[in-house]
Amino acid sequence: MPQKALSQNVVKLRSLSSERPSKSDSIYTLNRGKFLFETSFLSKTKNHNSDQKISATSLFDFSTFRYGINDQNEIQFIQNPLIYKKYSQSNFSQKFQGRGESFLRFKHNFLGNDGGKLGFSLTPFVKIIKASRNQTGSDLRGGLIMPFQVKILDDLTLGGMYQINYYKTQNNLKNSRYFAIINAYYLSKDFTNKISSYLEFYSLKTFVNKNFVQNYLDFGVNYLLTDNLKLDVGANFGVSKKADDLNYFSGVAYRF
Repeated sequence: MPQKALSQNVVKLRSLSSERPSKSDSIYTLNRGKFLFETSFLSKTKNHNSDQKISATSLFDFSTFRYGINDQNEIQFIQNPLIYKKYSQSNFSQKFQGRGESFLRFKHNFLGNDGGKLGFSLTPFVKIIKASRNQTGSDLRGGLIMPFQVKILDDLTLGGMYQINYYKTQNNLKNSRYFAIINAYYLSKDFTNKISSYLEFYSLKTFVNKNFVQNYLDFGVNYLLTDNLKLDVGANFGVSKKADDLNYFSGVAYRF
């Protein structure tokens, strides 16, 4: 989410903007030659239905390495290093632990990188490393992300993203290839030059099963320690039957 810069001395360097903590990606790209690392310290997910309890803990989830190729384009590498999941059903429980998936992404900003009320970018992505065998990975192979935003006021932003995901299963099922559509919308508010917050609605619907819809109501807070270092905390609440009941997390973004 976009942040106001603390210093006015470096006018050419854009304000620190990370892809986290909201599910919606930022429209902004890094300045040429700049790196940014962002990750969660800890992410915990809980889900409970009539016959099954699921508890998942992720360390350094969605660790993202970003590099500014030029002032409008950047390349990103995303790695989910360590995942621990525990499934409990009646008197039976099962544990998974291992490395998560890795993705390669490319972002191009069309509008709003250096000011203006409107912003828009495109981010195609592809999976390059599968999850380790002893933990359950998804069938996601790649897709296209379209972040957008509108500046309502200097300290109030309305934004979100549209996303198309492409899935391919590992077996010979009839529906071995399918798509999903994601819609996300957020309202972001800067309270000071250090503290900001957001409220977000996120929805994922797959076309392999008309009844599979995941809706979430998300909330988070950012704290800008310096022009190049930001901390965040937040929680995602499931508001549909197929969504996880609760996910809460903390994380960091560092630019260098």
